[in-house]
Amino acid sequence: RLDAPSGSRAARSIERRRAGLFDPRAAPSVSRGPLTPSAPSRANATRLVVLKIAGSGSTWFWQLLSAVEGVKIMGELYTSGSPDRKPRRRERGMASSLQCGALARVCGFTVSPKNSPGVDWARVGAAADVVAVWDRTNVAKMAVGIARKAMLKPMVGACPKDSKGKGKGRGIGTNLRNGSGCAASVYGSNATLPLEIFETRVAQLLGRRAAFMKDCAAATAAAPRAVTLTYEGLQRDASSELGRLFDALGRRDLLEASSSSRGPTVIKKTPEELRDAVANFDELRTYLATLGLGAACPLDAMLAATAPRTFSCDAARALGAVCAAREAAGRGSRTDCLDPDLVRGPEARRAAEK
Repeated sequence: RLDAPSGSRAARSIERRRAGLFDPRAAPSVSRGPLTPSAPSRANATRLVVLKIAGSGSTWFWQLLSAVEGVKIMGELYTSGSPDRKPRRRERGMASSLQCGALARVCGFTVSPKNSPGVDWARVGAAADVVAVWDRTNVAKMAVGIARKAMLKPMVGACPKDSKGKGKGRGIGTNLRNGSGCAASVYGSNATLPLEIFETRVAQLLGRRAAFMKDCAAATAAAPRAVTLTYEGLQRDASSELGRLFDALGRRDLLEASSSSRGPTVIKKTPEELRDAVANFDELRTYLATLGLGAACPLDAMLAATAPRTFSCDAARALGAVCAAREAAGRGSRTDCLDPDLVRGPEARRAAEK
């Protein structure tokens, strides 16, 4: 509409298209210059991009951030992705998500690079004021948590409705927050985790970790300021870990002045002491010890840790050892194992055969 009233939504859309900004049909610029939000942000607002891996406890981190008054962070901007998802369009979507509203002092989003293949993370980093890398260094416990959640999901789905009358799936969150009820009992149970499923999850995480760190390096190198935060650090001292982030944002005053009493609405589905959650704990630990990785990636020590501890891991070397053990035991080929998108557990292989 060429006669759209000034200031209307239609008029703003026309102006954006004339300027060539964020129009999905517009061809990407050949020069691939820096990303720019579709409209100017609040003058004193700080733009934040959080890069994370799925299953790393980032929902907990996001909820703690969202509880601070003046912080407006979108959680998990994209939950799936493939090479045909048009990365340039996603870059423009990320830029528009860095547009801070009138009440925001800090705005931005969390995103998993795995779900946006082909995106130029250097451009995304340059568009932000601060890039935060959210990392969970205990790969073994992360693998157990993801595997148990998938394994117990059908049992949780069979739980009855919660007290608010919501459906089976929707009632899970309330039961967990109350620390009681059917879902909490299921997640708190001691179940056997098949070695092959655990091995598959470890291989997937190690493979994706290498790609994740590469994308993070590109984004942080281009960002004006960058900070790395860990799940284990937040467990040990949430105030200190959040303080490091707000110092990087230059907004420590927001953290100190926040009077919000709203805390996180998620709880750990897997206890810190894995002997209480995994019936075949000794079998899994023995398997990890036989990989012979030692200090290069102490997966067995990760599994046995009973308190939050930060680990270092040579993901490429560890992945090679896991894939070699997997092939030697006849549980899959080394070639497929080295690709995190091809390595599959027994359920996925049976489904593919059908």
